Amino acid sequence: MTQTETVVRQAMEEMVRPVLFINKIDRLIKELRLSPPNEIQQRIVEIVKDFNNLIDMYADPAFKDKWKVDPSKGQVALGSALHKWGGVTIPQAAKAGLKFSNIVDAYEKNYVDELAQEFPLYKAILNMIVEHVPPPNVAQKYRIPKIWRGGDINSPLGKALLEADPDGPTVIAVSKMNKDPHAGLIATGRVFSGTIREGDEVYLINAKTTKRVLQTYLYMGPNRIVIPEVPAGNIVALLGVDDARAGETIVAASIKDVAAPFERMKYISEPVVTVAIEPKNPNDLAKLVEGLKELTIEDPTLSLKIDEETGRYCSAVLVRCT
Repeated sequence: MTQTETVVRQAMEEMVRPVLFINKIDRLIKELRLSPPNEIQQRIVEIVKDFNNLIDMYADPAFKDKWKVDPSKGQVALGSALHKWGGVTIPQAAKAGLKFSNIVDAYEKNYVDELAQEFPLYKAILNMIVEHVPPPNVAQKYRIPKIWRGGDINSPLGKALLEADPDGPTVIAVSKMNKDPHAGLIATGRVFSGTIREGDEVYLINAKTTKRVLQTYLYMGPNRIVIPEVPAGNIVALLGVDDARAGETIVAASIKDVAAPFERMKYISEPVVTVAIEPKNPNDLAKLVEGLKELTIEDPTLSLKIDEETGRYCSAVLVRCT
């Protein structure tokens, strides 16, 4: 579908190796009523072929063949997020003795919960990532020249980025901002070099401001766990860098004069949803504007425009790219 093509194209632009999870297998059985099991298998073969055609279309020439997914190697998982099962790659299914006929039977005889217990959703996805997605010290060797074009890869900083060196200068790419009702704005991003610690003084390149990190966190599922330091290769959450926005590059304050920012993410698709709104009660105008501004901080695909010509009313245009 269009969204799949958009996401794959974006991943290829960012030099991120994909694995494939085919969701909604239940719909093949319950809605499309594909049966016998070989019809389901044939549909999955077609999906994998279409996916690999996208890799062939958008991937860097050096990775077109290497990054195509192969079900027999455990690079494709099947499941249903709705029913919480999905720990099924071809090798795992073969090892467990699971056949497509068993999945069809589970839906027809209503024992899908057993699939969720035996093949939990997270297991196959984590296994695919661990087994097939290159670790940071490997991937950054080919990713950094693509996403850090403004910097000198032959400099000490450049070499630290290429190696994902935890002892190098601190460099973090912020990908998301969230507002915690208690702590305030939390910046989440990838540590590409160095080790970020609680109390570190950092510089926000785009915002052109210096901040002090108040706390560092790791995510454990949806929960943030306070941790004193986070080395290169990990996803970190930071408290204290309120001026950061998605796309910001955070560096150690000591290298602010020599550090270059990462390339900004370029969204492939055009905006698809536009909504004009105004407050029901004109007295709530300020609250509405403040709330919308907070939304744009948390979602970088959202664009806010306020029509000043409408007087006391707020006319906001929300634009989302999917």
